[in-house]
Amino acid sequence: HPDEITPLMERCGLRTLLKVGVEGVVSGVEEAVNELHGEAWQAWVELNYRFGQEPSLYGASEHLLYVGEKPV
Repeated sequence: HPDEITPLMERCGLRTLLKVGVEGVVSGVEEAVNELHGEAWQAWVELNYRFGQEPSLYGASEHLLYVGEKPV
């Protein structure tokens, strides 16, 4: 479950930098998205990135990217 990732990683000593859903709203419409160009492509990228940062939508993503750092 997406809610388990941050506590797990922090118990391992990592500090969370970023957590983002990947391939969330793109899932199932990849071919259509890949046909976009210019402003339409940029708008889709920005929307997908914004949705990917919304914790309530993590479960709708095919993958979840966790970025953390180990303190020195």
